[in-house]
Amino acid sequence: MAENPIFNKVGPLLRQAEMAAAGLHLHETTLGVAHNTESNVLIDRAALVTAQRNFVSTRTVKASASKTRQSVVRQMTPEILTGRDLLKPHLGRDYSQPWNAAGWTHRTLALPHDPDDLALLLETLAAYLTSHSAHENAPLNFTATRITALHTQLIGAIGGEITAQTANLNAKRARDAAIRTLVGRLRNLIKELSSLMPGDDARWYDFGFVPPAVVGAPGSIKAFVAHAGVLPQSVMLDWRDSDLATSYHVYVQIVGTDAHFNLNQTVHDSDATVLNLPAGGTVRFMIRAVNEHGEGPVSEVLELAV
Repeated sequence: MAENPIFNKVGPLLRQAEMAAAGLHLHETTLGVAHNTESNVLIDRAALVTAQRNFVSTRTVKASASKTRQSVVRQMTPEILTGRDLLKPHLGRDYSQPWNAAGWTHRTLALPHDPDDLALLLETLAAYLTSHSAHENAPLNFTATRITALHTQLIGAIGGEITAQTANLNAKRARDAAIRTLVGRLRNLIKELSSLMPGDDARWYDFGFVPPAVVGAPGSIKAFVAHAGVLPQSVMLDWRDSDLATSYHVYVQIVGTDAHFNLNQTVHDSDATVLNLPAGGTVRFMIRAVNEHGEGPVSEVLELAV
């Protein structure tokens, strides 16, 4: 019996939902679909589109907040190191116990990599300079007031990064919940359609599904294309979903190096990215659809210069 797997990746799942909605638009009334209607599928699909958009947006904000915090640390590092050198005549050229009072508590005079540890160093250093004003150097701006300002700036950047990370995590959870909802909707649609039309009814194809009664190896690969990938020495492959396929084998042959095609990867969607190809080389690509009955026919062979 043919299987109709529902994808968990956003792109393929949205395409499945769009196809299912198109089938419902054609046959919902005549079949008497009552629960998993076109309207319900489109509502769940729209919810995933919105959730994915929000996730991508918050991910961008998170990356920006991280860069901001890193920039703040880079900008203040020379000032802190200058202040450290100004303290050496008072606390010693190498680390020793007295340095703990000035914030260097990790048995080294290097600055900590962790931003929270650096913030604690600045807080302790500001308190130290407040108590040891004779160790301040106003001409070089090494004062308790300046160190406090740096501490405030760093705390703000850390807080912004944490806020952005939390928003992105919440957005991811909402996106994942929307995926589960739409996956459940399409699975329930398959169950409902199974009760409304025969397993060999050709109308299953209108919903983007294979008639459940169909048995056998998957069909041929159609609309197979290849083009240069986003990353260096990579190629992106795309093709149309094959009937009865549950996965796809991607075969690669490097011209002049490989005597035959080699299995490069197995994917569950109708696209793949092949990485780490030889720069300046010529490569051939071939796809075969796969299910529990075996592999389908080989696709046409595409050849591309990397």
